[in-house]
Amino acid sequence: MPTELPPHPNLQHLKKQAKALVRDFHEGKTDAVEKFAALRLNVPPKLSDAQHLIARDYGFDSWSKLKERVESFAEKTNDPQELAKKAFREDDAATVRRLLKRYPRLRAIINEPMADFDSQPITHVRSRAMLDVLLEAGADINAKSRWWAGGFGLLDCASPELAAHAIKRGAELTITQPQDWVCSKTSSNSSPPIQSWFTPKAETDKLRSTLRPPLRSRSTCLIRAQI
Repeated sequence: MPTELPPHPNLQHLKKQAKALVRDFHEGKTDAVEKFAALRLNVPPKLSDAQHLIARDYGFDSWSKLKERVESFAEKTNDPQELAKKAFREDDAATVRRLLKRYPRLRAIINEPMADFDSQPITHVRSRAMLDVLLEAGADINAKSRWWAGGFGLLDCASPELAAHAIKRGAELTITQPQDWVCSKTSSNSSPPIQSWFTPKAETDKLRSTLRPPLRSRSTCLIRAQI
């Protein structure tokens, strides 16, 4: 008999259950060993195996179906925009795509500034998958923030790899005179300098005191160096 999900299931709690199950197996605990035996594995169990077992315990064929059900509960009890922000911070493109399809009002504000520095979501994208999702929803790939000290866009914050993909998707390079731009130490190919949609407020407050316009990222500088 499948275990019934609680009224307000928490995906993080379920993930912890799966991790605990793997740990119990390696510690030789009987219940865990017997559960994994049902999968007839030829190798030691992985986290994905444990997640599959957790899903079966709750009556689902797979972890993905359990995850979808739990997220549907969350959408009924939470603000869709906050859910989208959380998925955005986690770079969960699949969840962002689903929320954008389900809630037209999210698509309607896709180009509105909703982060620090009066910036749009697309200026903070970190992966090709997320960029493609936002473009499908109508995001402007050349959108610029409305920051008083000078607007910045996707190419100013993207890694070189993401910048190259963005250019293929229509992002426009802004060519400036050498004396007009700076390769700031706060810009790197591993972390965008400003990520207010994903970064705790304390970190963005710290960045306010270190950034100086005009802001240009390493990726933009590398592209300019090759022109």
